[in-house]
Amino acid sequence: MELTIRDNNQQSAKPYTVKQPISLLYSANIIAFSDIELLKEYRPSETVGKLNKNGFDLIPLVDNFFSKSDSSLKFYCEYYHTAAILDKEPFLLSWQILQYESKSVMEGLSGFARPTVFHCSFLSR
Repeated sequence: MELTIRDNNQQSAKPYTVKQPISLLYSANIIAFSDIELLKEYRPSETVGKLNKNGFDLIPLVDNFFSKSDSSLKFYCEYYHTAAILDKEPFLLSWQILQYESKSVMEGLSGFARPTVFHCSFLSR
């Protein structure tokens, strides 16, 4: 990776450049998941833009908490390598929110889906 920093207020100053090798831990031999993106809402896309992924407009949840008035938890997650590893066998995705102290599943905050797409993304309902 290479990073160059330049002071736009001092045009005569020489830019500072740093080069650092990086390595990404990536294996095509395991099923992998992206980070979860918490959503305020999502809907099918009608245009292409920065908030689109896999045919959906994703409206991010900008708060770092859920209010009592929220009736559902929406999220987006991508999964990879299921077709190669599972050989197109059906699979089940499940999720749950656990109570911090007791580690028990919070009522109404779990679910599952049987995706029919073997390569990419999942939206909660």
